[in-house]
Amino acid sequence: MKILIVSDTHGNIYPLKKVLEVEKDFDMFIHCGDVGVDVTEIYSLIDCPCHIIAGNNDFFSGLPREDIFSIGNNKVLVTHGHNYGVYLSYDRLYYLAVENGFNIVMFGHTHAPHIECSNGVWLINPGSISLPRTADRKMTYIIMDIDDLGAVNFELKNI
Repeated sequence: MKILIVSDTHGNIYPLKKVLEVEKDFDMFIHCGDVGVDVTEIYSLIDCPCHIIAGNNDFFSGLPREDIFSIGNNKVLVTHGHNYGVYLSYDRLYYLAVENGFNIVMFGHTHAPHIECSNGVWLINPGSISLPRTADRKMTYIIMDIDDLGAVNFELKNI
């Protein structure tokens, strides 16, 4: 199973269109918030199950603040991260995962990518495909693969 994970597009749909030209045949799309456009525009580009949540800038989007679902044997939480102090630390997200049995927590907000596994809990941030805040200013996203045995792999990619 191939899953495309993005965040923080902030109304700039062009980089997402570029990613979609490169990444073909994925099985699920996840957006970790700060969409910044009418979400129907994104749905019109993608032909698979979508999980899209609101970020701190998606005031009147009608999108959920968080989404909880399963991918294979993994219990997943998608949140933007601004309510958990992710600029300071990922500790609150980690302990939230442990307390609620999440194997994977996906978030955005920092505009900087992060892939970490600690005690079986993955903390995943795809960065931003429109407004990166890293030293190299590369626009990033993540491809998540799950093999037939349920093993997960996360690959950080640049546009």
